[in-house]
Amino acid sequence: MLALAGVLAASACASIAQRTAPLDPRISLGGLVADRSATGNDWFNSRISLSGPFDRLQYQASYVVDGGDLLSRLDGSGTQPLLTRAPRDYSGEALRQSISATLPSLVGNAPQLSFSSLSGSRFNGVADTPQREQKALLDWSPAPFDLRLEWSAPRLISDLNKPLDCSLGGRLELGLDRFGADDQSLSLGARNCQVDSPDRLVGSLGVDNWSGAWQFGKTALRHQLSFSVLEVANTPLTAIDAGSGYELRLTQTRSAGSWTGESALSLRRVATIETGSGTTDWTAQAKLQRQIRDVALTAGWKRDADPLWFVPGIASPVDQLALGLDLRSWLAEQIGAANLLTAQLSYQWNQSRDPALDGSAVFWNLSKAW
Repeated sequence: MLALAGVLAASACASIAQRTAPLDPRISLGGLVADRSATGNDWFNSRISLSGPFDRLQYQASYVVDGGDLLSRLDGSGTQPLLTRAPRDYSGEALRQSISATLPSLVGNAPQLSFSSLSGSRFNGVADTPQREQKALLDWSPAPFDLRLEWSAPRLISDLNKPLDCSLGGRLELGLDRFGADDQSLSLGARNCQVDSPDRLVGSLGVDNWSGAWQFGKTALRHQLSFSVLEVANTPLTAIDAGSGYELRLTQTRSAGSWTGESALSLRRVATIETGSGTTDWTAQAKLQRQIRDVALTAGWKRDADPLWFVPGIASPVDQLALGLDLRSWLAEQIGAANLLTAQLSYQWNQSRDPALDGSAVFWNLSKAW
């Protein structure tokens, strides 16, 4: 795929006026991670980049070794229910490659075409699990629209937080400032996906997803009204009485001085095809953060954290309360250097209809960049 991308990109570059321009490559190398607070769980990160004529052709490659799922559980940033919080892998390595090309523009900004691939493995303490990903993207902005098309190969490893594995998707966004509606935009999206969640006894379940959103408001107070439709299809590999899921969601983000607040309210309905029956439920979440000098305090609550809410008979709503204390800025001020030490304390409490998902936990993340 990368070889094909190279041919396409070279053809695009050949069509520009300066056909005889030299390649003029630029190479940058990175080594050991100096700031793990900015790179997540990466323990080693190296990269190479090459730029072609007039930056119309770019190639990037990186090799990363990370600390795995274990460290992401320790820092308290995970959003999975307690049943799935046990580490699934302890380390991993990945080689990423990408090539992108700027195509000739007929209308609006020049289209950007890119291909990427990932090859690696995850170690769960017993054996290695291979990891492969391939993706193609096309970004184009023929004013006043922004268009994004994406294709990706099926995942080899399921993600409990992202059960929808979407191989083909597109999104069209329209800014309304040209029509006198400042700070407003409309967007439409469509995806063809599949659910593969063996831990929830769901496999090879086809899902078509359509969505739309209206965003409005200033930076200090931003709103979004969105809808989403997920049509689930029966397959020979599942006995689920499949149907459709509908969601209407309103979100709000507000900032005022040292305060930042986020809230969301959703109405969801799950219907089945064979029985014609359905259930209606609601979800909500709220998050408030206060910056007191160099200390950040966070409090959050949400209802229904189940990512498989649209599958009939599967969802198990969860009420979750989380409190957090971030001392990174305070430590940076005390020692006179930023991003050297990380100190975060958080508490999480869950309650669900399923007793297996109930429980509470305290997380303490103390680390030093190296």
